[in-house]
Amino acid sequence: MILKRLLILQLLFFSMPVYLNAQEYVFFSDSPNNSYYDPSFGFYNNGSVVVLVNSDKIPVDVNNKYSGINSLRVRWKSVSGGDWGVAVAEEGWIPHDVTLKDSIIFWTFSPADVDSVELPSLYLEDTQNRKTPKQKLSDFISVIEKNIWIKVSVPLSPFIQSPGSADLTDIKTIYFGQDNPDGFLHTIYLDEIRMKSINDTDTVAPAVPEDLNAEGTTVTINLSWTPN
Repeated sequence: MILKRLLILQLLFFSMPVYLNAQEYVFFSDSPNNSYYDPSFGFYNNGSVVVLVNSDKIPVDVNNKYSGINSLRVRWKSVSGGDWGVAVAEEGWIPHDVTLKDSIIFWTFSPADVDSVELPSLYLEDTQNRKTPKQKLSDFISVIEKNIWIKVSVPLSPFIQSPGSADLTDIKTIYFGQDNPDGFLHTIYLDEIRMKSINDTDTVAPAVPEDLNAEGTTVTINLSWTPN
């Protein structure tokens, strides 16, 4: 009996790292505050602008979200010589070893068509505020069609291959920042921002069906809904 208990404890112990490594890093799912996302930070300068709330926080939107109760709203204007950026962290500003993951995954939406060249860049920052080089989102998104949520997958391999001065084992934030200085105002919404690897469990619930109707008979229930 003692040997059996020891064997069970050994199996549990050696399976724990596998389980922990299989969990996604969740940088944003929902904000408990419907005005702004507290573990966030934003800046702008020299004519470029990004809309912030409570001085330096990313605004939260309750009307446009992929899942849950809200999303992040990023509204910006980029001009030559200026800069802007918004950083998203996990609750508690918990740092992560991103070399254990392979992709940054998020959902995005816009009320107007956004061409790839109009999109921001993406980069990472460690706990010592050291940043990776920027990667263009236009390399991974061809277009955001209006009023349609799309899933975006950005590989982490470019950051791993060229981390700059950032420590990729100690990353605290994902930054969305200035890329093309076209001088126009743009708006996108972001939801379910995560880092994951191919073996991770997907914990994002699908979007809630719209116009769900149920019709019952004596033996069946027929469901119909509007696809989204």
